[in-house]
Amino acid sequence: MFRNFSKVVRFTFHNQTSKAYKIFTIIVSLLLLIVPSVIMLISCAAKSDDEDKAIDACGAKTIYYVNEVSDNEIAMEQLNLLHEENYDDIRYVSAKSAEDACEDSGEDSLVLLFEENTSSVNVSIIIPEKSNIDNEDAKNYFEFVDKYEQYFLILVSGIDFYSLNKLSLPNEYETYDETGYMDGYSLSSQVEKNDEKATDEVLEIFRFAMPYISLMLLYFMILMYGNTITMNMIMEKESKLMDTMLITLKPESLIFGKLLGCILAGLLQLMSWVLSISLGMFIGTKITKQLFPDSHLGIVLFFDAMKELNIFRPVNVILAVLFIIFGFVMYSSIAAIAGALSNSKEDAGNKTTIFVLPLIISFFALFGLGGLEGRAPAVLKFIPFTAALIMPADLSLGQAGLAEGIISFIIMIIFTLVFVTIAGRIYKMTSLFKGNRINSKDVLGNLLGKG
Repeated sequence: MFRNFSKVVRFTFHNQTSKAYKIFTIIVSLLLLIVPSVIMLISCAAKSDDEDKAIDACGAKTIYYVNEVSDNEIAMEQLNLLHEENYDDIRYVSAKSAEDACEDSGEDSLVLLFEENTSSVNVSIIIPEKSNIDNEDAKNYFEFVDKYEQYFLILVSGIDFYSLNKLSLPNEYETYDETGYMDGYSLSSQVEKNDEKATDEVLEIFRFAMPYISLMLLYFMILMYGNTITMNMIMEKESKLMDTMLITLKPESLIFGKLLGCILAGLLQLMSWVLSISLGMFIGTKITKQLFPDSHLGIVLFFDAMKELNIFRPVNVILAVLFIIFGFVMYSSIAAIAGALSNSKEDAGNKTTIFVLPLIISFFALFGLGGLEGRAPAVLKFIPFTAALIMPADLSLGQAGLAEGIISFIIMIIFTLVFVTIAGRIYKMTSLFKGNRINSKDVLGNLLGKG
């Protein structure tokens, strides 16, 4: 049945992988490899440039400070001599305790507390309840303290030999509102929450975008190779070579060889692009972390947190890739059916809806039932037409279990084999019965192997 099958595969694959095919595949692969790194670096560089700008004003005209590090009198007004824009005209007032400072403060005041423990000097910024300064403005003063931390410590130490020794101690500082300080809850802990939020936002983007990416990937691959497969099916029919070829080839061997040759060319291109964009994002993340180690770029934080998020696990990713491959193969086998039913290029053009329509219907079914937003009814994961579109994303992002992924994958393989068998038998029927009128009884008989 499959005599000379391999020769058909090699011949078809060689014809499909032309010079234009290779150039196009390489150019797109290079773009997908380079673009993610460029986008990440530009984003981080832009954020880095923002950090080099002048610190935004904190809105405080008076800073009440409490020095628990040294009993020496200090002149905090010396900080104004640093000529830092927005921070060179602040009034500093000494207070005995944080409670007194909060009590004495006004609407445009902050409280600065210096405390010493066994291993560090802690600097706390407190927002009094009376103050009109919000958290964002307080964070601006936090940046000012961060930038000139050594100057603060020198002033707090009173500049004597005993006090200067304290400069060798590491220092820690936090920003509090008044209630937060009493409860021991700092505003700077929001950085971690912001990082988690950025990671969650990127995860949501992935969950939203990946079904569309899977759909677009399959859709364009089917459009690109569906017509090619269809046209390959009718090539010998139209050129009158069928009678000669049937001497050395069975119809099933010819159609299956042509189908596999086209599919291999398509999968080679598809896998090149998937590998390129995956590698591009991996390299981009590594380069970004190397050049900008303190970066809080969402995509970088997202990849760092993948283990904790339980997504992109190797087994799930492999199964997701197999779903994409066999989704393409399944829709390609439907394109082969369209080609098997056609006797000319014009006839084939009219039958493209045979393989495009299931894809479009599946998309709108998923769209209408919330499948592209992660709310797909469970049954859609086991219908091969829709499973090919949503299971790659659901498996990669941990929204589908491995067991249901395997079951869905087996169902897809069964449907693919059925479609390939149907295409082969229809091709045999239309080849051997060419010129005769074929009725529904003949079609059914041949499909069931009784013809």
